Amino acid sequence: MSLRKIRESKSFSVYRFASQMGLTTEELINIEEGKKTPRLCLAQKMANALGLSFEDFARHYYEKADPQQLVEGGAKVITSLLKNKLVDRLVITIAPKIIGQGIEAVGELGVKELKEAINFDRIRFKKMGADLIFEGEPVNQTWKV
Repeated sequence: MSLRKIRESKSFSVYRFASQMGLTTEELINIEEGKKTPRLCLAQKMANALGLSFEDFARHYYEKADPQQLVEGGAKVITSLLKNKLVDRLVITIAPKIIGQGIEAVGELGVKELKEAINFDRIRFKKMGADLIFEGEPVNQTWKV
C-alpha cells in the first residue's frame, strides 16, 4: 500500500498532514510519489503519525521511490533496510580509532547460522585519509528476518 493510501486511511488530508509535518503540500506529495527523500528525523515523525514502525514506513516509501536513493544513517537505519532487503549497495566507513566497546554498525538481523549471513559481491575497500571505506552489494537475499 502506498504512503498516500495509508495517510488517507488515517483520515489525514494532504494539507493537514503536510502542515503537521512542517511541509508544503507539494513537498508531501513529492515524498509520497518517491520523488523526494525525507530526512531520517522526518521519516520517523511521519511513521509515528501514521502508526507505522520505521521498517514499515521504509517498505511503503520504497515502493514508489527512485531506486537510486542514498540513505545515510546509523545502526538502526542500516539494520532496518537490510532486514527489509532494501539495500542494493552498502558503504561503511571504518575509522582507525578504538573507543572501548564501540558503536554497532548493524543491529540484530536474526541470523542464527553462518550460512544465513548476508554475503557481498563486488567488494571494494578504499583508503580515504586515515579511514577505510567498505563497499559491497548484497548477493544472498535468502537469509531469514
